Amino acid sequence: QLVPIGDIAFRTSLLSAACAALCVFPLLALCRGGRASGSLAGLSVAGVVCAGLLGFAVKLQAVRPEVYSATALLLLCALSVALKGGVRGAAALGLLLGLGVGLHPLLCAAAVPALLFALVLGPEAGPRSALGLRPVLAAVGGGFVGLGALLWLPLRTLANPAGAWGRPDTLERFSDVLLARNF
Repeated sequence: QLVPIGDIAFRTSLLSAACAALCVFPLLALCRGGRASGSLAGLSVAGVVCAGLLGFAVKLQAVRPEVYSATALLLLCALSVALKGGVRGAAALGLLLGLGVGLHPLLCAAAVPALLFALVLGPEAGPRSALGLRPVLAAVGGGFVGLGALLWLPLRTLANPAGAWGRPDTLERFSDVLLARNF
């Protein structure tokens, strides 16, 4: 958003288009993961996600000044690392989900059950394994680090009060901005 090209809507449209294009990489990782393990599960997940991304909604949203493409990129990356499993995968899942919550909390909340299911299905989880304490703590810790990006809002508002909508300088106003009550 700080690139000095055009207005804010144009810069957000560029970001959306770039994020939509970058969604190819986690999809390739999902396809490669299914092929390497010899199962069709990774390929079918990647196929379903790819079909959704190539649909009409992505064509429509990829060039709009919205955050759907960036959220899709973060959630696809989260799915990719969740399928790898383990403590590192859980920490990366939490980080990516925390960053995604800063963009679109509702879409990320809707993705949590599927991402946790993918984490349980990871190769390090074992056949009958439930989600252990270490991966859960790693995911929560990564999520808090990802949510730390939201601390940028009050700092940016203090630096440029005229350009801020909602002025999140108090806890109540900060929640108003997060929930888009002023929008």
